[in-house]
Amino acid sequence: MELNAGFVDGAFVLKGLKHEIRQNRAVVSCSRQIYSGYRCLNRVAVCNRVIRSAQSSIPDLMYSGGSGGDAGNFGGNDGSGGKDDEGDGEFGNNSQFAEDIVNAGVLQKMLKEAQVAIESLPKDIRYSVENGLVSESVLKRFLDLKKLPFGIGQLATQWTALRNRLVGSSAFLATVCVELSIGFGTKTAAELRARQDRFMKEIDFYLSDIALELVGDFFLVWLLSPVAKFGPPLARKGIENVVGALPSHVFQRGAFSALQRTIVLASKGSQFALVGFLASVLGHSATKALVKMRATANADVPAQHLAPVLDNSIQWGLFLGLSSNLRYQLVNGFEDRFLSSLYTVNLPAATAISTILRFGNCYVGSEHWIYWAKAVGLQ
Repeated sequence: MELNAGFVDGAFVLKGLKHEIRQNRAVVSCSRQIYSGYRCLNRVAVCNRVIRSAQSSIPDLMYSGGSGGDAGNFGGNDGSGGKDDEGDGEFGNNSQFAEDIVNAGVLQKMLKEAQVAIESLPKDIRYSVENGLVSESVLKRFLDLKKLPFGIGQLATQWTALRNRLVGSSAFLATVCVELSIGFGTKTAAELRARQDRFMKEIDFYLSDIALELVGDFFLVWLLSPVAKFGPPLARKGIENVVGALPSHVFQRGAFSALQRTIVLASKGSQFALVGFLASVLGHSATKALVKMRATANADVPAQHLAPVLDNSIQWGLFLGLSSNLRYQLVNGFEDRFLSSLYTVNLPAATAISTILRFGNCYVGSEHWIYWAKAVGLQ
């Protein structure tokens, strides 16, 4: 009986052990499933991060440096830019990533409010819109062009280069107005101080000088302004690809290499020098012609000594290419880095700061030119 009882007890023990083993196996299996689920969730999280990274890498409307042309081609730097500066502002160049790419619903709403059909958009802009390459803020600036006063909006619809600058920078028009106002005011004050009671008699000299001053100031702003680019990429090779990848100015936000920033400093300097040389040739030649005409018409007019046209033009070109280029690069860099967002929030405040900054730049430039001209023997 005891032996039988022992067998029975042993059977129960074995049965209990088998049950426990099955439970342990179930626990192990469950643990494996939990671990597998954890790994799956981890993979999902990684995938989500990859997707978010990819989405953040979708470029907004590219901003080229104005040196890549205004005909409009997608991808200002064609992926050749460096990684020295990420940048994330409104005026950033090719590293600017769109957090507000226009989706279909927003697009329809914006076009309806502007009373514009997508079929009526310019071909290059329509391409960028339909391919998701335009941010909401950029599209809004384009649609608002028609609201600009004094026929500027109408002119922008006909002049692509102007349109792309107005869209590329919400501060472009304000900057032009500020620069021209300062140039006009300071130049007029200098002319009044120099000519005094002869001002009205020599009004033709003044008009010639002020016209060249305003033309020069306009091009100084124009050449450094960001340019919005629309449409499909154009096939570019060699030097075209390099030039098209450059920023608008040295300190523009974007993923540009130190070499690209150095190249744009030199290229803008050469453009400034060319503008200065041609403007001086035209203006100084006109001034000398006026002096000669006055001397011929009135023998009592005292002779005026004027520097030779070629010498004056070369030095003015060098001055713009070196002094003006460096100063305006700094001014545009400050406005890009610190004022770009303020222009969209508080236009009067941003304009006031820009006016003070550019007035100071103009004053420093005037003083520098006096020293420069005396140093080279022009005055």
